Amino acid sequence: MLIHNKHAFPGNLSKIPTPANISPYLQITRIANLPLQPWLLLNIYMPSHEDDLSLIPIIQNTITDHINAHPNHTYILCGDFNRDIALIGRQHNLQISPPQTEDYHWRSFTTSLDLTYVPTNTTYSRQGGHNYTQNSLIDGFFIKTPNNNLFTSTTNQNAQLNSDHLPIHLTIPPNTLIAKPPFPTTEPPLRILNPIPNERIEQFHVKFFESNSNQIDDLILLLEHTQLTSEEWHLACNSMTTLTDNITTIILDTCGAPLFPCCPLESPTKGAISQRKSKKFGKPIYLPTTFSGRLYIQ
Repeated sequence: MLIHNKHAFPGNLSKIPTPANISPYLQITRIANLPLQPWLLLNIYMPSHEDDLSLIPIIQNTITDHINAHPNHTYILCGDFNRDIALIGRQHNLQISPPQTEDYHWRSFTTSLDLTYVPTNTTYSRQGGHNYTQNSLIDGFFIKTPNNNLFTSTTNQNAQLNSDHLPIHLTIPPNTLIAKPPFPTTEPPLRILNPIPNERIEQFHVKFFESNSNQIDDLILLLEHTQLTSEEWHLACNSMTTLTDNITTIILDTCGAPLFPCCPLESPTKGAISQRKSKKFGKPIYLPTTFSGRLYIQ
């Protein structure tokens, strides 16, 4: 599992240990992006060998225990379930078998935890030759979130991986796990007065609070909550982005000044040159009296 380093600060990301006998089959990670609702990510590989089938009840009990121990979380259970998780049947040698008893048992288990299966756009996720190129959907996601309808899943059929499984993607809008990238800008730099005159500061205060006081009050009320849902956090982020943009715009409008004009760089043969004799090296030093670029001196 990869987490962006901007969000992997101490205490934010933690791996929850699982019993040693099922650790190869179940990994649990918690993301605590306060004041966001925390996330509990459960990654599973369902045992399929006869000797390991007895571990399945232990895996189920462990999943149940950790979900009950972490209330008010967003839960994502994902991985290779070795089950007909979509209950569409599985095809083998051109024959389709209906969902089996163990498939219905697994669906009953996830339903008991209020976990919802997220359908993908294919009927198979295993690509192990001609036997599994139709109905064989055993990989995917089960979720429990404030709004499951916002989550979608797709199968990447173009990935050439050293695996007999196709990767399944889960789209999470609004994305509350990864920071928004800054938008590129092509606007030229502007000059801010330094120091800013008191009358300009007063103009900024009046103009900003007249146009943004209601939005600031709404944001303060929203952030008084001890925990925010994904939708509330998305609303708060958008509100903060708007306020920041408004601050920038109004500062430039009330406290800005035009750039100084550019001065072309003249060649030493055309410009006035001062020659100074270096006492140490005995060589002339040429100092052009013109320069190029913008000045930001007040």
